[in-house]
Parts: sequence; structure tokens; C-alpha cells
Amino acid sequence: MSDIFLDTCSIVNLHNANALPCVFSLARHRYFVGDYILSECGGGCPELDTAIAHQRVTVLDDSAIPASVFVNLVELYRLGDGETESLMFAQTNESLIVCSDDRAARRAATSLFGADRVIGSIRLLLHCIEDGLLTSDAAFALYRQMIIRGAFFPNLTKEQFCAHGLFDGH
Repeated sequence: MSDIFLDTCSIVNLHNANALPCVFSLARHRYFVGDYILSECGGGCPELDTAIAHQRVTVLDDSAIPASVFVNLVELYRLGDGETESLMFAQTNESLIVCSDDRAARRAATSLFGADRVIGSIRLLLHCIEDGLLTSDAAFALYRQMIIRGAFFPNLTKEQFCAHGLFDGH
């Protein structure tokens, strides 16, 4: 089982495509968010609130980590609070994999933790296909919906989307 820390960008993209319920049903992952991400997404994302209420997503307490860790990461990478929070928790917990669709946050996470600890929404949709929760057609439709709703993803064909080896990190 993998521990996935979802940042704001990935939650928003998955929410915009109505993909969060499927992603949260992946038995292979445990999901985590922090206080900043909850404040940025919680009220406008009922799927996240429901997943937290059903203990499918765990909210980690920012106060458990010295504020200086957060401040140092902000100064280093100049990311949003939610993206910085994901780096902060991943820096203090080696089991966490950062899930981000923000290019700068992915770059920072990869440099800090290595590519094996960074994924994105596309990878989660591919996991849904692998686990039989979505067909490849349905997953591709969700990917397209995320783009229509503002996600900045590579423009992929259905064949490329479903070719798992092409998307290290996504």
C-alpha cells in the first residue's frame, strides 16, 4: 500500500472531472492532505470532505512540523501553500509519495525525493484502470475533462494515455 499526499492542484483537477470518488476507492493507496490543502479545497470539494469523514483521507497536522521547515521550502521553491505543504510532509515522512499536477511542485519534489516519490492525477487514473475501477475509455474521458476544466497536461491520444510506461511520474 502506498501513502499518497495529494496537493491542491491534483485535488482540484480530479474534482473537476468528478474522478475523486473513483480515485479514493483505490485500495492500493492511503491518502493524506494537510491543513493548508484542506482550507484551500475542503469547503468546495464535498468528495474530499466525505473521504475525510469516512477515514479514506487523513488530515495531517501542520503544527507537528516546525514552521521553519515550511518557511525554508517557500523561500527555496516559491510554490503555493498547498504545494509547499506537500513537500514539507514528504520531507519529514519518507513513506509519502507526492501527488501533484503543478509543474514547479513536481520539479521540486523530484529534486528533493527522486522521481519514484512523485506522481500525478494521470497516474492515479491509470491505477484505476489497472484495478478494474475504470475502463480505459472512461479514464481517458476523465483525463479530457480535466483538460477542458483547466488542467495543464500533455495532449495525449487514448493509446498514449493507456500506455503505462510512457508516463513516469504522471
